[in-house]
Amino acid sequence: MGILNDQLGVNMKRVTILLVISMFLAGLIFSPTAFKAQSGAGQEIPLNTNLGIQHETASVLPGPVRVALYNSTNTVEPAYVAGQVRTNYSAVYNLLVNSGFDVTRITSTDIANYELQPSAYDVLVLADNVPLANETDIVKDFWLGGGGILGLDTAASYFCYEGILPREAEGTSGNPEYFNYIYNDVDNVTARHPVTQSYQIDDSLSKDYVDLAAYNWTALQESSIADDLTRLTADDDNDEWAFAVASDASDRGGRVVHIGITIGNLYPTDFDAMVVDAVEWMCSQPKGRVAFDYSHEPYYGVDNWDDYCTLSGRYEELRDDIVSRGLTFDKLMPSSGGNLTEARLESFDVLITVLPDLNYTSAEVNAVESWVSEGGGLYALSDRWALSLVDNCQNLDSLLSSFDVSIYETGDGSSVTVSDHSNHPTTEGCGSISVTAPGFMNVTGDAEAVWWQGGNTYAGADTHDEGRVMLVSDSNFAGDAYIDDNSNRAFTFNVINWLSSDDAEVLVFTNEPSGESFWTGKSIHGLETPVAEAMNELGVSYMLHESMSYFNRSLRAGSWNLVVIDAPWGLSSGSLDDLEWYVDNGGRFLMNYYHITMNPSHSLWGKLGFNYTGDLSSPTPVYTWNSNHPVFKIPLEYGANNYSGPRDYGSTGDLLHVFDNATALAGITESPEEGNATLVLRNDGKTLYDSYLTDQYSGDTDDSTYEDRFELWMNQLAFMLRPEIDSPSDVAMELGDTGESVVWQPSSYKPASYVIKDNGTNIESGTWDGGTVSLSLDDFGLGTHIVTCTAIDVYGEKEMDKVIVTVEDTTAPVLDTPADIEYTEGETGNKIEWTVTDPQSGTWELLLNGTSDDTGAWSSGGDVISINVDNLASGTYNFTMIVEDGSGNSASDFVLVTVVEPTAGGPFGLPETIFGIDTWILLVAAGVIILLLIVAIAKR
Repeated sequence: MGILNDQLGVNMKRVTILLVISMFLAGLIFSPTAFKAQSGAGQEIPLNTNLGIQHETASVLPGPVRVALYNSTNTVEPAYVAGQVRTNYSAVYNLLVNSGFDVTRITSTDIANYELQPSAYDVLVLADNVPLANETDIVKDFWLGGGGILGLDTAASYFCYEGILPREAEGTSGNPEYFNYIYNDVDNVTARHPVTQSYQIDDSLSKDYVDLAAYNWTALQESSIADDLTRLTADDDNDEWAFAVASDASDRGGRVVHIGITIGNLYPTDFDAMVVDAVEWMCSQPKGRVAFDYSHEPYYGVDNWDDYCTLSGRYEELRDDIVSRGLTFDKLMPSSGGNLTEARLESFDVLITVLPDLNYTSAEVNAVESWVSEGGGLYALSDRWALSLVDNCQNLDSLLSSFDVSIYETGDGSSVTVSDHSNHPTTEGCGSISVTAPGFMNVTGDAEAVWWQGGNTYAGADTHDEGRVMLVSDSNFAGDAYIDDNSNRAFTFNVINWLSSDDAEVLVFTNEPSGESFWTGKSIHGLETPVAEAMNELGVSYMLHESMSYFNRSLRAGSWNLVVIDAPWGLSSGSLDDLEWYVDNGGRFLMNYYHITMNPSHSLWGKLGFNYTGDLSSPTPVYTWNSNHPVFKIPLEYGANNYSGPRDYGSTGDLLHVFDNATALAGITESPEEGNATLVLRNDGKTLYDSYLTDQYSGDTDDSTYEDRFELWMNQLAFMLRPEIDSPSDVAMELGDTGESVVWQPSSYKPASYVIKDNGTNIESGTWDGGTVSLSLDDFGLGTHIVTCTAIDVYGEKEMDKVIVTVEDTTAPVLDTPADIEYTEGETGNKIEWTVTDPQSGTWELLLNGTSDDTGAWSSGGDVISINVDNLASGTYNFTMIVEDGSGNSASDFVLVTVVEPTAGGPFGLPETIFGIDTWILLVAAGVIILLLIVAIAKR
């Protein structure tokens, strides 16, 4: 911040951040990263007025955003700074945390320990502060390695000093040539861009009237990176002063955003969404992560400020190539926790090691071997085994001891042009390489020679378990002084591409770089094409070819989940034959191609579900015929009903007639018309064909702030990578059976979750790791159950299977058989107890001697039916119990109850008791009575 006026003393009422966050919550669920903004060369993006537009936020899912917030407590500006630094950044910290970012306060100590690396953090925030003088290069390493930097206010001095924004200011504060501190209180939004996606053009953003850092837009437009810049906001009184600028350089470093706002008590909450969206936009989702080993002091380093190397400043161009083509680049410095450990290596896809001065420990050799075995890629640069490099070569050879490539103990003292090469993927597009005073190397076992001349091998490749190794016996050929010799640049980047693709399940062919050159005159690599950037954004591991012959070899040699063709230029009939072979074998296939006219009758087209009906030679809008289909909704909801040019390669597309085995999803008419289809999905979902090249759609028809072609590629790729799920057999089972289950075996490139429903009601859901999904049927009730299992990937794509589970009850209840009963007439406590067992409840009926006597109900599981049989006269009785379950299954049992008359047990054959009175007592009483009667009669 510049020197503030007296208004700094005015207290500004803090407005809660949470209200603002809730306004943008939907836009934060996903995070736009590798997409390019729809932007002209350094120009603002006008509002799009096409019919069918809905303003929406393009958003994708790269995973957590890791933010390093520079935790500077320094209030003294370094000498290179123009302005003042601040340390009260709590408002910015709270905003970032409440937005769901993983925020770490990174200190000067952390930076000095080289903890600020692209593998650890996606974005660095300089909140109105700047790195100290001894930190500037380390922070620049982070940016050069692909990390994004958001700078607020005074951070513009750092951007200028390090030549980040703009490059011409390197070594100076940039003030006043490129930026100055300008008093203003209102910024106007000047561009629709991912950083301003929450705003509209001409929206006014308020802040306190203080002097804040603004770039001179005219000066920036005269810089070497003018085409990579977008003016986001400007002074409402003078749009020459750009208070917010975004940089997306195509040839060097990560993304950069400058916003001229203060922090502390005067922080303006109008900019909350811009800060959040800037962090989202700068979060890089790379094709892979590369580490350059400094922990063993390489003979050559990357930049001229590097320590821990013998000679610095040798591989800047190699690093810039790696980063500009979608990978990140770490400098792996010595660590107190261990240098080459398995834990440290697991963050990377590729490790580059160059003639180390320090030898490797046995633990490090084992760690590297284990890492390669599990899929890592080792790129080793050696040299001539002579003079001062003998020890370095020996050290490197010890690291290679587990592999089938090694350094030969001699070399060549002269420069050599090496022309003989294999058809290894790394030689694609190469004619020869130039090596300078190189060494030689050995290949044994499964390794193969890649480059050789006159019997001497200069480069060899080894596939080791799941990983890969490349050894080149010249450390100079990839250096800045030699990388443009012959095919050196192409080969060394092919190596990076190959090493980082060991786990690739998607094979891509594109000749779009030729199309880009045709349209813009700009030469790009295949990894910079729209399809590649969409792949990176989705986090898909892929192998990309620009040569059809190399593509065909990979097609035949590998097992691929998806094959993608992005071809503005024609393919031969033989190439179409290879693609037909792949389709015939059941592979998933996505093709963008509009040269059917070269082979209009090829049998491939019918297998994709269409035939050719005509050609269009000028750009024509394509309309969505099924706007609810996932190719227009997931993971990005395309917000317009059409997409169109403006690019024109001379023939813009083919028209298709769709067969019954396919469905047309889009065409050149607003509603479906026969013969006018351009986007065709085969009904089994295995193939998707686009006869209007997606790469043409560089506009932003839906006003999402991203190019339509990125959104369309994103959705088409996500759809074709959707989960697969098998179809287990339907199940018929008996009610009450246990141990029955349905087991699905879904698969997905990016599994996320699953949902199981029974007749439309959720009964189970959870996280899905790509393994089997099992459902127990033990508790399923009687009837027909339509059970669906839906597998869902991280993009939101779904695939469902349905299993019919029929639960029947054909089994009679189990009724036990109590023993018959006999009791003496007059006895009590007599009863019959039947136990009935069944999964269902039911009813019972009691028959007494064949006549219904009683009814009732019993409960499922196990229940007891108790019948009292007291008070029966002497005789025999048949008690029959009939039980019936809810399905009409019945069982019965009868019990005979015999009631006997009392038996004589007293004197003279009389019962023991009469009327409950002891018989002897009655006899005595009777005798007394008789005696009295006799006496009475005698007295008469």
